[in-house]
Amino acid sequence: MCLMKSTARGASDAEPSHSAESTVRKMLEGNRSNLEGLDELLREHYTINSNQDILNAVRNGDWVLVRNSSNAAGGGVFFCPIPEPDPVYMLKEEWPAPKKRTDLTFAKSISTAPWGTTHAGTGSEPATNFGKTMIMASSATEVGLGRVAGELILRSFVWSLEMAGMALKTAAGPVGRMLIMAMTPTMLGDDSFYTEEQLRDMRTATTRVRFQFRNDTNGALQVYGIHTSAQSGQDSVPVIKAKWNADKSAMEAHLGSITIIWTPNKGAVVTAPTSYPGVTDELANILVHPISEGGDSKIQGSPIDEFTVEDCIITFPADSGIKSLYLVFAKPMVNPLEVGPANDLSSRSAKDGLDIDHMPSQRALREYVVAIDPRILPDDLKKILKNAPSIAIPREAHQKYSETYGGRNTKAKESPNKFSNVLKYA
Repeated sequence: MCLMKSTARGASDAEPSHSAESTVRKMLEGNRSNLEGLDELLREHYTINSNQDILNAVRNGDWVLVRNSSNAAGGGVFFCPIPEPDPVYMLKEEWPAPKKRTDLTFAKSISTAPWGTTHAGTGSEPATNFGKTMIMASSATEVGLGRVAGELILRSFVWSLEMAGMALKTAAGPVGRMLIMAMTPTMLGDDSFYTEEQLRDMRTATTRVRFQFRNDTNGALQVYGIHTSAQSGQDSVPVIKAKWNADKSAMEAHLGSITIIWTPNKGAVVTAPTSYPGVTDELANILVHPISEGGDSKIQGSPIDEFTVEDCIITFPADSGIKSLYLVFAKPMVNPLEVGPANDLSSRSAKDGLDIDHMPSQRALREYVVAIDPRILPDDLKKILKNAPSIAIPREAHQKYSETYGGRNTKAKESPNKFSNVLKYA
């Protein structure tokens, strides 16, 4: 007699469980050694210890009893097969999820930064190690931006500008002059750069290089690059989103009082540089320098006095097919007694000893606007005040002579018909 699992080969010839239980009981009480397969089953199923456990397994049909008999066809002897072991199930080993990088960058040197890292450089190197650069300029007589030096970026688009809500060609004086440097980074496949999707969702981004407009020791205009490490505190720049205009005929990026416009170029691509006074071919040979421990970069020269410099990263709509780029732009600084919209003058006035004063006074203008439209929304009122005509006045003269400075425009000084005389106390 042989005991085996119900799933073993030969189990189909097993006796019914009720009669098998009786036979196994007798053999367990009598000659236990004649019950083949029992020892193997007990070794395999360590939870079955007693005779009652064995009988329960037979009664439940987990184990079956097969009689040893002669093989009718060949006269052989039926042998109890060796019980098949239970299958062993291996637990699936989960690979740890990759950690999200926190040191991504917009641009880095592809020559000196080790593969897979975003370290800043420590020596001077050409800007071409970071990407393609192009210098552009405008003048008071032109709306468009012309390439001055470097490689042509966004060949299929025409660049143009608006400042403080009016085209540059209609602006008078130095307001129309502007310099821009654009850079598209060269990217490696080492997962150390932001994706376009990530950049579109960011307000600021890290970069390992930034640029400045400066005058060299001879007074000539130059562009200088600066290595920006994490420790420098200068490695974060704003991210500005360019958007399609209403009829999707052009993309626009609003940079304070300046708007840069990209219009699809339907004509021939112009690759020749635009002439610009005081600019030579040397402007394209940009070097990137380290920042010394003292905080200033190792640059020979000084920031140009007649411009204020700002930089940012521009992202473009996903359906435009254009990748993001870095811009540094130099806006002319405000001249004393220059007149223009308040937000434009304020954006170009910094540490220059000038106050930007509304004409008429901001208080008078606010009361006038509210009087003619009492339901005006606060944001709309704020926008009107920001775009109101203003004048740049030397601070000392403004504080000493202005009738409206520091709350001097009191009720007692207001005329009976105050709105007919709003210019009196500007």
